[in-house]
Amino acid sequence: MKKRQREIIKRVLIIGICCFLLGIFIRNIIFYESKPLYLPASTILHDITYCTNNGVDSKMDIYFPIKFGGGPSPVLIYVHGGAWISGDKKTNVGTPDIPELLSRGYIIATVNYRLAPEHKFPAQIEDVKCAVRYLRSNAENYNIDPDNIGAFGDSAGGHLVSLLALTNESAGFDKGQYLNYSSSIKAVVDYFGPTNLTDSNFYNIYSVALEQIFGSHENMVNASPVKYVKKESPPFLIFQGDRDIIVFQDQSKELYNKLITENATATIIIVNGSTHGFVKVGENMVPSRENITTMVADFFDKYLKQEKEPEIETIKEIPYILDYTENKIYLQLMYKGKINEDELDSPVQELLKEGWKIVYKNLPQHKTTPQKVIVNN
Repeated sequence: MKKRQREIIKRVLIIGICCFLLGIFIRNIIFYESKPLYLPASTILHDITYCTNNGVDSKMDIYFPIKFGGGPSPVLIYVHGGAWISGDKKTNVGTPDIPELLSRGYIIATVNYRLAPEHKFPAQIEDVKCAVRYLRSNAENYNIDPDNIGAFGDSAGGHLVSLLALTNESAGFDKGQYLNYSSSIKAVVDYFGPTNLTDSNFYNIYSVALEQIFGSHENMVNASPVKYVKKESPPFLIFQGDRDIIVFQDQSKELYNKLITENATATIIIVNGSTHGFVKVGENMVPSRENITTMVADFFDKYLKQEKEPEIETIKEIPYILDYTENKIYLQLMYKGKINEDELDSPVQELLKEGWKIVYKNLPQHKTTPQKVIVNN
């Protein structure tokens, strides 16, 4: 009998120790904190009240590009993680991306939002959407390009930016101030955010917490980004750790698959050797954290920066075109070997002396209709 009691006590102790260690592990991951971001060379506005709901002021910090000036800049909203109940705009997984994004000319708005369980969902997404509307309403004051707004977030923040990107006014999340402005965005980066709160693998583990945050099962369905996927969804870039035991790969993959099925633009990157929060497991994490930052910046560049057409001038309606961005003189490919380059008109000759190069290629016919060419006999 005593032997059996000792065995039971031993098992209880083992289970208790395991639970304690797991709790520490989960706490360090879910409530992860990085060092505060320090950017002395940039202009920062701290603790701007962007919305007030039910007597609660929601704050944001706005970081301006180090080389600020010129025309309006695209803006990126960063939404922190923390299981919807914790976290802060100053210290979280996305902050290492901010210096690179600033160097590329983006304005960054990092937002705090009302936290559960004191403020149940949809308070969190209502605040995030209000942040977008606030920035649009103040586009002139902050030199923001209101047509090019993106968002990125991690974990619970990844869930919120996904929901932000996929829902419009019909979802009922646009409440509060600045309702004459849109909360739509053009591109989103989701770091390992939950996407289907009612999926059995996810819900069975976190049911108690989810009920405290979201309430009913219906609310969880309505809070799941996968519900709102459509063809017109903005481009998504999704990152997911292959060792993530907090938000499983299935969550990110389900969102990605639905986006692809609807013919929306989406990319998923499985980060090998990484658990939740880009915490490295083992010797290597691929892609590295630095490479992830570059991928994020390249993604936003692609979808939020308007590509400028090369400054091109057609001369005398003969088939060559000047490209001032590349210092190249384009000649219609069909005339290669037939045109005497030495007899081209004097403006072109002056450019050749300055180091411009002649390049033969197929040019659009409407830009190169020849009336006269110089042909070798």
